[in-house]
Amino acid sequence: MLTYSQSSLKNGLRVILAHNAHTRAVTILVLVKTGSKNEEKRVNGISHFLEHMFFKGTKKRPDKKEIARLLDEVGAEFNAFTTDDVTGYYVKVERTHTDLALDIVSDILQNSTFPSKEITREKRVIFEEINMIADNPMRQIHQYWQELLYGDQPAGWPVPGTKETVGDITRKDLVRYFAEHYKSENM
Repeated sequence: MLTYSQSSLKNGLRVILAHNAHTRAVTILVLVKTGSKNEEKRVNGISHFLEHMFFKGTKKRPDKKEIARLLDEVGAEFNAFTTDDVTGYYVKVERTHTDLALDIVSDILQNSTFPSKEITREKRVIFEEINMIADNPMRQIHQYWQELLYGDQPAGWPVPGTKETVGDITRKDLVRYFAEHYKSENM
């Protein structure tokens, strides 16, 4: 049986705890109320791009490999996702590693450095994701449907952006979008 509780921290961050006595796993999930519907056309895809950049190093862990190594060592599952209206970050671990999971999720969301060389490298990764969507008829038809339904406005734009918009996103754009949307009251 699941039990739930909800509270808010002094900084406005809402916390929901769901307890399941039948598992030893803990999932730390942070949802940010921002996605492609919150973007300007010039930076379409920035929510998804920013999601990628959170795993590229922090002040505490400047080497991006350290984040993955620490989580891999304890058998954690971790990832992130972006939709049209929410971006999520999660780490799932055996409950004895809860402190590590909380530390890493809070570190990436509060102390990411968005290194310039990683921005350049990650653009190529996102271009490949865009290519993969174009090569998948089921996913591509969904994007066409969104465009037909909503036209040239945020709900009709692709979540990962286009090669043109992603290619033009700068570090300054990422830092600005982060400051505008990644606030405790929006999480």
